[in-house]
Amino acid sequence: MNIAFFVASSEEEAAWRRGPGPGVESVAFWNADFHPDSAVLTWESWLAGVTTRELKDLGQPQVVELPANDGYAVYVLSVRLLDALAVEEPSGLRELATVWVDEEIRSEGSYAISSEAAVAVLERVSALCRSAASARRDRVYYWRG
Repeated sequence: MNIAFFVASSEEEAAWRRGPGPGVESVAFWNADFHPDSAVLTWESWLAGVTTRELKDLGQPQVVELPANDGYAVYVLSVRLLDALAVEEPSGLRELATVWVDEEIRSEGSYAISSEAAVAVLERVSALCRSAASARRDRVYYWRG
């Protein structure tokens, strides 16, 4: 699965761009060994102290653009998750990575993403969230396909 997290100033811009490109601040993971929808639910659940069921009941992750002919869909991170990742310390990101890997093993029944890869993903997405949070008008979106 190909996944990219990127910054955009509106849902319209995010849907139009459908992911990273020239002039777009982004981090991409090609042939990724994780599913971003379950990842962002696990991240927000742990950081906010809510269950993934509660997040799903609130409509998370929020769809911005359904899959088109190219098979890619666009989603937006909640403001709560963006803000939490923007300020999380490295030790907290490492702890969250452990929780995420454990959740992947429990739900998938296999070893989907390594601990090292999980930390790297979280560090890169966290840096993107810090950048978006500093602009206060920007949000972080992701596409997958």
